Amino acid sequence: DNFPNKELTPAQYQQMAKTKEPCINHFFDKLLKLKGLLFTPQAQKEGEERHKMMVDFLFAFFKENNQPRWISYLEGYLKE
Repeated sequence: DNFPNKELTPAQYQQMAKTKEPCINHFFDKLLKLKGLLFTPQAQKEGEERHKMMVDFLFAFFKENNQPRWISYLEGYLKE
């Protein structure tokens, strides 16, 4: 398993985009962090809804692909 780096700098993120990192890491490297960057109440509400959709997708994806270690990783990530 090639789990995401939780402490990426912007420069590291840009460099990773040029490599062959698993695309699922993009959820952890960027997408799941977006809801915390929104300011207006409307944007925050939309961010929460979309965050839930992504989390539900990831759980389903990992379950369908028999990836219990990724399920555990996601659960831990969400608790942080």
